[in-house]
Amino acid sequence: MTMRLLNRHFLVLWQGQLVSGLGSQAYAVALALWLKHATGSAALVGSVMTLTALSTALAAPYGGALGDLLPRKSLLVVCELLAAGFSAATALVLFSCPDCVPLALAVLTFGAIGLALTRAVFRPSLAALIPDLVPRSSLPAANALRAGSAKLAEFLGNWLGGWLFLVCGASLLFVLDGLSYLWSALTLAPLSLPRRERCPRNRSTATLAMEGLRFVLASPGMREFYILATSVNLLAAPIFVLLPFFVEDTLAGDAGWYGRISAALALGALGGFLLAGVLRLRGKALTWMLGSSALCMGIGLTALGLASTPLLAMLCMTFTGLGNGFFSVYIQSILQANVPAEMRARTFGVMSALSAATTPLGMALGGILGEHWPDRLGAVFILCGLGMTLCIAVIFLRRPLRSFLVLCPDVTSTPIPGGNPR
Repeated sequence: MTMRLLNRHFLVLWQGQLVSGLGSQAYAVALALWLKHATGSAALVGSVMTLTALSTALAAPYGGALGDLLPRKSLLVVCELLAAGFSAATALVLFSCPDCVPLALAVLTFGAIGLALTRAVFRPSLAALIPDLVPRSSLPAANALRAGSAKLAEFLGNWLGGWLFLVCGASLLFVLDGLSYLWSALTLAPLSLPRRERCPRNRSTATLAMEGLRFVLASPGMREFYILATSVNLLAAPIFVLLPFFVEDTLAGDAGWYGRISAALALGALGGFLLAGVLRLRGKALTWMLGSSALCMGIGLTALGLASTPLLAMLCMTFTGLGNGFFSVYIQSILQANVPAEMRARTFGVMSALSAATTPLGMALGGILGEHWPDRLGAVFILCGLGMTLCIAVIFLRRPLRSFLVLCPDVTSTPIPGGNPR
């Protein structure tokens, strides 16, 4: 990573996202545990999670349109302030009426949906903003740093969130989450970024969102990638839903082994982020590495179904995470570099919508398969892994995708001078 990557604008954004990421993960822990303890209903927990995923899926294309229509920095600040407000409102109700479960449940559900909507706007705009903050040749390093920090925040947020829930309860976690969003907004607000060309204001958000979808479908290579990403999400989700049952019932492991196997996936992803940040790949070498890393995901999950011990399962998950980490960083960098600035947020909005829509479908599929074949979970994993491997191999054989992936950024952008607010 060069000094041009580590400029003030990017570092301010990065630290703000690290802090708010810790808060978000602690919020997720508090949400799940409060719902379980207050209602005892697994179906209710699943319903709230499904509502948030559907909210993201429906709102993400419009969030991307707003990111291309409005000043992105201002939009990010407003989203963080709204997220802080939703967390604060939830904490206030739990503090003032701790025994009024129906009211707390309604406010908590409303707050979770509100946070999902703000993230649906925030994430496409953030991804679209990164190429304006760092040189294009440093995009993989910048995305690797962001992804690694997010994974670290996920790990620490889970650990600290569970401990703080036991010590202080859900209310304090919601307060801390709101403060983390407020910190991110306050650090973002003073940044001054150069102006950019934005969409004309005489078109509706729905029209702009449809333009984003048509742009993806009409772009050779990008269209194939989105099909690939959707297939991978759909086929991976059943495995992660059934993983705790597989570890305990098939591998005869305990909860500790389940935690270690899940952590192995994160550890492998961190290795993939590191490789993506260090290696400077171009042309056919990049295409070959992307194809190989994508196949690592399918092969690793197929091998997981064949694992006979928890230790072997850990190795398979590490291998899977390594491929996923490298692939995700470089794909995001290629999209950021190759998509026109005025279409960038909408492109990432479509990606967020597809991910949010297909993951719950895959989880539901996993639940159905687990109910019908509880003694054949290894075979279910093998089928999902082989299906993923086949999809990856077939789509990577298509020339448009390979041509699209060759177009890795190698243009060095000029340093950000300060300029007018975006």
